Amino acid sequence: MSGFDEVNEPYFLIEEDLCEIHKLKRQERPHLIHDGAFQESDEEDVEDENDSANVWVKYDLPLWRSQELGGEAWEELKGRLLESVTLGNEVAVVEDGDVRAQVSFYESENRPVLIRGMMESWRGYKTGSLTFRGLRSRFPQVPFRFSDTHGGMLDLETYGAYCSHPLQGMADDSPLAVYDSEFGDDDMTSPLLQEYEVPSCFGDDLFHLAEEAEEEGVSNPPYRWILCGPPRSGTGLHIDPLMTSAWVALVEGLKLWCLFPRGTEGGKIGVRDGETGVQVSSSIWFKDYFWKFLEGDMGERPHVVLQRPGETVYVPSGWYHLVLNLEHSTAVTHNYAEDNGEGSNRVEEMWDVVKKEEGEFAVRWRKGLKEKRPDLEERLRIIEHREN
Repeated sequence: MSGFDEVNEPYFLIEEDLCEIHKLKRQERPHLIHDGAFQESDEEDVEDENDSANVWVKYDLPLWRSQELGGEAWEELKGRLLESVTLGNEVAVVEDGDVRAQVSFYESENRPVLIRGMMESWRGYKTGSLTFRGLRSRFPQVPFRFSDTHGGMLDLETYGAYCSHPLQGMADDSPLAVYDSEFGDDDMTSPLLQEYEVPSCFGDDLFHLAEEAEEEGVSNPPYRWILCGPPRSGTGLHIDPLMTSAWVALVEGLKLWCLFPRGTEGGKIGVRDGETGVQVSSSIWFKDYFWKFLEGDMGERPHVVLQRPGETVYVPSGWYHLVLNLEHSTAVTHNYAEDNGEGSNRVEEMWDVVKKEEGEFAVRWRKGLKEKRPDLEERLRIIEHREN
């Protein structure tokens, strides 16, 4: 049984929990709020006895279930997806021989790859301490973040009950998922950093060359996340920030990936809803778009990956990708800045984005490159000289 399923019977969510879940949903997807929804300004009425009988109606957000993807509909969709995995462009698999050399090749070619056998030494993978069950047993009351954008948080005990409740996570079209970039930064969760390690097949992160800022509250851009989510949760189509690449290591569950090569136009692959302009949730994208691409109706077929526990996916810089959890899943991911060697202009591309979007960090990174990788800093100076 998954840790997501371990809740007090019956599915125990008190009104305070429902209020916190309601707030989080409103933060994460304001476009799914309708006019009759309970407002935050109504919090003072939470204890009103007249509302107790209608507590579920009071905190309900029906648009979270508008596609009716829960129950039998989900099982049918999941079955179709599993049958269709092999119809997409295949992604290479690395598991034998000189893994580092092979992964370096795919890094230099800017192509995705599925890697096996790189998590065997992880304590959190071997013991299960990084599964949702392991996390919730140790940190039941610790709030975890659900996005970098809105910063909404919920403790794992309440989140586990949400995921397994038939009127909440089990019914939502695209349930809430933990997406925490600050795990390990506090004394409580810092032991988690000792329970996994960066797979040795990946190159160094050039962003780590930046000198640490002395000012309080100034830090490097987020680069590591812990991800937890039930079936139908996931991440919509996006390109990783600052031209970074990424690796995603799956501790438990089953993830379905679609990846589109660098240069693909987001407007042609359904990144955003045509009416609302918001990012399309991964569960809805797979329902509405996936087979159109496989059948060739929408252009080039995507690269498709079915990721199982113990496997790591390499996501190249500049590739659009989305992920759907087919089962309760927990993963660890890092973004990293890589140099693809001679003939590559990756560092120049990253610098162009970093100086525009992360000005304070750009100054520190440039100083770090000059001191520790003068060869790369020289490349930037040459480009700037040409531009001037």
